Amino acid sequence: MENPPIVEEMGGSLGQVENSVPQNTEYLNDCGELSEEELVQLKRCGKAAMLLLSGIYISFLLLFVGLIMMGLRVPFDELRLSAYGMIALGVIACVSSLLGQILVMFGPKKSRANELFQWSFCLVFISPIVPIVLSFVNHWLLQEGFYRLLLTVTVLQVSVLLFFAGWKRLGEFVQVEPVVSKMKRAGRCLVVGLIMPLVVLLTLPWVRINMNVSSVYPGISPVLQGMLLFLIGAILLTAVINYANALTLCRKAINAVSIGGSLPSD
Repeated sequence: MENPPIVEEMGGSLGQVENSVPQNTEYLNDCGELSEEELVQLKRCGKAAMLLLSGIYISFLLLFVGLIMMGLRVPFDELRLSAYGMIALGVIACVSSLLGQILVMFGPKKSRANELFQWSFCLVFISPIVPIVLSFVNHWLLQEGFYRLLLTVTVLQVSVLLFFAGWKRLGEFVQVEPVVSKMKRAGRCLVVGLIMPLVVLLTLPWVRINMNVSSVYPGISPVLQGMLLFLIGAILLTAVINYANALTLCRKAINAVSIGGSLPSD
């Protein structure tokens, strides 16, 4: 196999060299140590990232529109008319996210991310079944709706963490360090954001009995609840933003490999 052309010897621009690389797939595979099948699988992961990002953007749009309608106090009749469009967008977001989760399960085996994506996908469908199964278990602890909800949320949390870990491994595979760091940060924020309300719910009876905060400061409970909700929302929003940024960087890196360009350095 002939050596690839060197920019200085050609006297051409870097863009000309990049345009010549996709035509020489053997050179690309030798440099990237990827077979043609693995390149196809990697492109599939890029499409999955695009679908997942579409689901995130549509969800943000729905949330933004919903907050505006609540702020403007739109009448129920007018809200009912616009609800059909919002439901349609919600269905598109769900389908887009589902297709992205399915596509990413068939990525390169060398990345060691497929198993994590597959386990995550299975847990998503198991989580709604958990409360139904636990309702038949004859134990006083599992008969409480709160504890069944707690187990369901835990299963969903493990599913999302496995999904983040899969993208982290894929980021390591395409050698993009920011993807790894942002997925780690998203996972930490998710854990903190979901554990905080559970800790508050479990400790709230003790606080009411022993500290009697509401009787001493009558207006403090709504303020504390608002601050807690704002803090949890900010933490979960940080997780989603880091997750979306990591998907964007990973998609750019995959596209760079697909066209024979260099991987992003930041």
